[in-house]
Amino acid sequence: MQIKQIPGRLRALLSVLPKPHKPSKENLILLIISLASAMLLWAYIVPDMTPHITDIPVSCDLTGTRAEDYALQLLPESEAALREMTVTADIEGNRAAIGSLSKKNLEAYVDFDKVSNTPGEQTLELRLRNKETHNDIASDFIKVTLNRKDVTVNLDHYTSKNVPVSKVIERPNITTLDSETLINEEGITVDPTTVIVRGPSTKLDQIDHVCLTLSEKAVLSETKTIESLADCTLMSSSDREIDNSLGYYSVQQPHFSVTFPVYYRISLPATGIIPDVEKDDPNSTEDDEFRQFIYDRVRLNGSYTLPGYGDENAENLIITIRTNDRTLKENLDAKQSIECFNSRLSEISINPQKPIEQEIKLPEGMENISEYDKIYFCIDTTGLETRDCWIKNSDIEFQQKMPGFEYQPDMPGGMTPVTLIGPPEELSKFNDEDLKLWVDLNTISTTKTGIKNVSLNVKLPQGVSNVWYMPQPKMDIYITETKTT
Repeated sequence: MQIKQIPGRLRALLSVLPKPHKPSKENLILLIISLASAMLLWAYIVPDMTPHITDIPVSCDLTGTRAEDYALQLLPESEAALREMTVTADIEGNRAAIGSLSKKNLEAYVDFDKVSNTPGEQTLELRLRNKETHNDIASDFIKVTLNRKDVTVNLDHYTSKNVPVSKVIERPNITTLDSETLINEEGITVDPTTVIVRGPSTKLDQIDHVCLTLSEKAVLSETKTIESLADCTLMSSSDREIDNSLGYYSVQQPHFSVTFPVYYRISLPATGIIPDVEKDDPNSTEDDEFRQFIYDRVRLNGSYTLPGYGDENAENLIITIRTNDRTLKENLDAKQSIECFNSRLSEISINPQKPIEQEIKLPEGMENISEYDKIYFCIDTTGLETRDCWIKNSDIEFQQKMPGFEYQPDMPGGMTPVTLIGPPEELSKFNDEDLKLWVDLNTISTTKTGIKNVSLNVKLPQGVSNVWYMPQPKMDIYITETKTT
């Protein structure tokens, strides 16, 4: 029956009804029920309707789908796009079939049952279903038209790999006590040494290692281990930070233990000892003057002076020392300089082109990390002169003779040269014969007779200062046994 036939049918029905009269209560109830039934029947037999529903959300759930069977997961950007996506649906069907469908009980979904087991982008159909029952809305009686038929999503298998933890630790709040205290970057140890990173199989190979960032505060004065749940930064093999803002990767972050080994770097001016100009007589000012005179003129590695001597504008040779021992560091802090040579005055060169060379040797537990592994030293003779004196061998004294032996110059009539160095005015104060030379026989181990080359001691005349000899004068002596009668 069509709608245009309904008025005629109602008029025919009314014509056969009896004249109206006041209905009884039972008839009134029956009339109401009949009217309601008629309205329901009318609603059922009305033509198809097509509701237009907008802003229907899109589900990104893979549960129970073939994608889940393949262990495929949506990449974060695809999941985020689906969560923000809405569709518009036109649903065509009779009222009984459509029922009370609305945006509240509808959702669109991606047909993940049609995926292929291949990571990457796939274009899949969009469908409409009941949000509670998950039953498709489209059927033989209902036609669904969405404003978009499909969507392109990115899927991948999520796997895990062990990634090494770098020893390069970001530590903005960890400092050292002073400039001499440093962290041995190469010696830093991390436990555990690897972490597990989970992410898409096509992107996981980008990760080469992870760097840690410690938020703890510490001032290091010695080696220290810090326990921390550090933040991890994903890094490529070229030390480029890998962007994880989309959440591709998850990192297992165990409780890290990071040990920072500390060492100490102390810089001190180089000095040395010249034992034969050190003060013998504590009451003698002459020794002090000569010591000052000599040490003022010592030059190290070219033009460097000893600390506390020489021109006040002159530079000292700086030796940088490394030690891991805090006690040694404290001992060095108490020093004003570091001894790098020990040589007698008569052995020190006065030729800057041929200085004395000595390897810098430091006590055990100290390492020389300066640019110098050797020290070269000489005496600056600017303003000084040399003078050759000749002493008769017969005038040379023999002191501390050993019993049972006789000593005499190998050439009694000869002469022994002595080269003196000093200010010209001091060298002119005496004659050659004013010098006294002797042999300290107590320093000679005599086990047999014969000729022996010995060092000579030199005594300058009274009143002569700032003069020394070089090299050490020597001569041959003849040793014989004492004849017994």
